This record gives sequence, structure tokens and C-alpha cells, in this order.
Amino acid sequence: GVLHDGPALVGPAAATPPAETVRDAIERALAADLTAGRLELFEDRRGLVLAIPEAFSFATGRADLAPDAETLLARVAKAMAQLPSAIRIEGHTDNTPIRTERFTSNFELSTARATEVIAFFIGQGGIAPDRLSAAGYSEFHPRASNDAAEGRARNRRVDIVILNPATETSEEP
Repeated sequence: GVLHDGPALVGPAAATPPAETVRDAIERALAADLTAGRLELFEDRRGLVLAIPEAFSFATGRADLAPDAETLLARVAKAMAQLPSAIRIEGHTDNTPIRTERFTSNFELSTARATEVIAFFIGQGGIAPDRLSAAGYSEFHPRASNDAAEGRARNRRVDIVILNPATETSEEP
């Protein structure tokens, strides 16, 4: 989109929902990462989703942040620190079974990854803990078919969901 520093819009354009400004701010702050494919940004019924492929976050089968992931997550945290929204971190895997010394299932792996991102956001990102929640979905919310390596790679990700007001309200305890 075109960025304007001019006067505020009036008329129908002024009624743009706040989500648009949040999206614009995220797109501006993380433009290089979005262009390079280190992040993917889209909207769905939950809110604004920043998807981080496994390739830019974790080694396969592990929940320790890769060194490059910390610098990427620091940029993401900085972009989100100013937002008032609640943020849900979701871990996702492909359907390849896992059984390591540390993880006996993809549920454990996906949840551990989400928790690891939350720990980083609180510890280094300066995001208030009461804005954060974690979810691990294992392979059960795929974005692509698991039949090919490319699809499995798309499914191994961490989604950072900037919850919209409706989702935020419906999920309050």
C-alpha cells in the first residue's frame, strides 16, 4: 500500500477498522522479513497471523530457538510491543511421528515451541506476560498437504496470532 503522512482521511475511508492500522504497522516494521519469506502475514477469523516457518525458528525435532530466530523474534517483539492486543503463540508440526528423548509426540513438540517463543517475548522482547498465551496443535491444523516435503515444511511453523477483539473477548476466562 501507499503510505501517507498527510491529513487524516474523511468519509468512508476513515471508517477503516483498527486492524488495518495494526497490519500496516506490522508490514512496515517487518517488511524485509516478509519479503525474504522469513515471515508470512495473513488474516483469518482469529485476527492477524504472523507465521514463522520452522526453517527460520527451530531445528527439526527441537524446541530450542535457532540463533537467527532470536534476532528475527526480537524484531517481531519490537513491532508488537506497542500494540494493545492479546497475542496467542501457536506451535504446529507436520504429521511425521516424533519420538525423541525429550518429545514423545508432536503435541509436546508444538507446545514446547510455543512456550519457548513466549519465554523469549517476555524475557528479551519486553512483552507483558498477561498479553500472551500458548497453544500446541501438533499436525492437526495443517496449511498444506503432508504428502510432499514442501507441504510438510509449510506445516512446521509457529503462528503468532494478534487476536482481534472478537476472538480476544470470546477466549477470556
